[in-house]
Amino acid sequence: MNTADVARLIKKFVDEDRGNFLPGEDNRMFDSPLVGFCSADDPLFDTFLRDDVIGGHHLKPKSILTDAETVISYFLPIKRKICRSNRPGSEPSQQWIFVRFYGELFNERLRRFLNRRLQEAGYSSAAPSLNPVFESGNLTSNWSERHAAYASGLGTFGLHAGLITSEGVAGRFGSVITSLKLPPTPRPYQGRLDHCRFHAEGLCSRCLTRCPVDALSEEGKDKEICREHLRKKDSASKDQLGFPYAPCGKCYVDVPCERNRPV
Repeated sequence: MNTADVARLIKKFVDEDRGNFLPGEDNRMFDSPLVGFCSADDPLFDTFLRDDVIGGHHLKPKSILTDAETVISYFLPIKRKICRSNRPGSEPSQQWIFVRFYGELFNERLRRFLNRRLQEAGYSSAAPSLNPVFESGNLTSNWSERHAAYASGLGTFGLHAGLITSEGVAGRFGSVITSLKLPPTPRPYQGRLDHCRFHAEGLCSRCLTRCPVDALSEEGKDKEICREHLRKKDSASKDQLGFPYAPCGKCYVDVPCERNRPV
């Protein structure tokens, strides 16, 4: 099994699995995915332990899978039609909320599928976000899908703290760690902010004006303000749709990096 085989498995699942459809509709949530790879021993995982990046609580791949050789990361780009639905107003669109809930259920299906196929091929594997050691809280978790994607050559960060890929920032990330040794994807960037027009060229701050609660500034994202805003959305979503949480995503849409890499 090589990188092309793994990428084919992921793309075929995204293209064909019925979990990638909005409930009751014949419309997919995600376009064809991006797939990247990095070594489980990549030095970047050491930098993630710094307090100014994620922190000492973040796990390294071999803390999750002792015989880890490779981290497989992927990005699921949200369909453009769904992105457009979330542009108007300050409230998230119903389709955007559905993608946050049903899209993550599909993402879990994909992680389990990839785990199973790797194990059937004779390799050990683990999806960090489905592993018993995974913890989320206090504004951060002990495994960052976005940072794994950054290490795997899929993109760099923006002012909104999202990861800007060649298919933009609007989407969901996932990863699986495996004992299968695969060559890493070359990282077509030097720094962690290279794909953001503001940081690279000083030409854009659109996501700042898109945030309905001013949680973004030129210094970055105030996670506490953002979290409090999402808590209010969670209550409204639970009352109206029965979902335990709701997204916002306003800073990910109607921006130059919505479904493009502007730099």
